Amino acid sequence: LLPIARATAIRTGDPTALADFDHAASWGYRALGRYDDAERACRDALEQAAKLDEYRGAAIRDAAYGCFAETYAQRGNGPEATRWVDKWIELVEQRFGKGRLGTLQALRTKVTVLQLLGDHDGAIALNQRVLAISNATYGGDHATMLSDLFVHVRLLRGAGKLPGALTAARRALALVDAHAGATDVRTRVLGEETLAQLLGMSGDRKGMYEHYETALAIAERSLTDDDDRLATLRYSFGLALFHDDVLDRADDLFGKAMKAWQHLRSPKQYYAEVELAMLRAQQQRCADAMPMYAHVIAGAAPGVQRMKAQLGLADCLAQAGDLTRAKELFATVAREGPALPGGDELANVAKAWLADH
Repeated sequence: LLPIARATAIRTGDPTALADFDHAASWGYRALGRYDDAERACRDALEQAAKLDEYRGAAIRDAAYGCFAETYAQRGNGPEATRWVDKWIELVEQRFGKGRLGTLQALRTKVTVLQLLGDHDGAIALNQRVLAISNATYGGDHATMLSDLFVHVRLLRGAGKLPGALTAARRALALVDAHAGATDVRTRVLGEETLAQLLGMSGDRKGMYEHYETALAIAERSLTDDDDRLATLRYSFGLALFHDDVLDRADDLFGKAMKAWQHLRSPKQYYAEVELAMLRAQQQRCADAMPMYAHVIAGAAPGVQRMKAQLGLADCLAQAGDLTRAKELFATVAREGPALPGGDELANVAKAWLADH
């Protein structure tokens, strides 16, 4: 439908209408991973700015610079993303003034670009500035800050700054409580789940379970079983239970998450399935686990989840006495694991088994 819609926009003869279409099209192309098409749409939108007066042209350039910055960021091209996001920030600060609400989207994109470049401290500092602008504008914390607060939690957690992440998570949940009428169920569930995860990481298992139970009660009361937010919560809670050897309940939650993601045709189904298989194997139920491992290996994209399945299947095969197939899988994990993010630990397990056999 995009070519038809573009032809319609061209017939209007209105540069603003065509630029608006190009911005919408670029979003769609990015969602499909068609980055060359997205770049062309951004470029066409920018060309429309030259056909208009300075005021209207600036508005189109604002959106076009953002279009380029977001496209290159999603494509993983850090230098080009940086060039365009810096142009974007310069423009919006000229249009709206430094520290104003109109600059926030450009600053948020710069946070993403800094993460792409590996500058985690810079991303944290800039996101703190985003929060400060919102706080100053609204005279205190406001519901519109929630997305930025959750980003801040992820940034701090990823940088290993757990106390700061906990503070931000508590701030986010307090904001959800204070603006209950302006937030939806999924946001409340996310707030409870986020705090639960961080409490678990800090060693407060009691607090973790309290917030997980609250989140699950809210989600199961308000969301359907095939809702992605509920499935994500069940998977997350299942991981915590599995870690603490509460296996029967973890089994139930993994199974429900897997079923929901299968219904949604989401690749996340393999995350739940491999954990469920590992749980069954831990219960000495390799007969149940092996078909699940095989399903993940056949269906999942190359990555850590698939490698977990290869390692688990190899272990079950070894227990069953099929050492030839087990060695083949262990050798694959040992060889390919180091090339994957998070694959070193799996590779070391495989290498240790091979050394003993």
